[in-house]
Amino acid sequence: MLLTPKEVAAALRVDLSTVYRWVHLGTIDAVLFGPSAYTVRIPAAELQRLSSSSPKPPASEATPLGVGALARARAIPDLPRTG
Repeated sequence: MLLTPKEVAAALRVDLSTVYRWVHLGTIDAVLFGPSAYTVRIPAAELQRLSSSSPKPPASEATPLGVGALARARAIPDLPRTG
């Protein structure tokens, strides 16, 4: 059975963005669907694994907010400056 990130967040009592962060970091396994892997589903076994252990990732995997946006911004080539 596959769960939505919203269902996992509710079951673990964490914010939805935390679930997406864990997926991005590889802390939890997820299945990505669609042409650009936009749709995320999490196997029920992952929810059981997380609920039986501490749902928080180790400190070494924690990232401050905005790091993903910064990484994406660096991937965009610099635009010519005008003015």
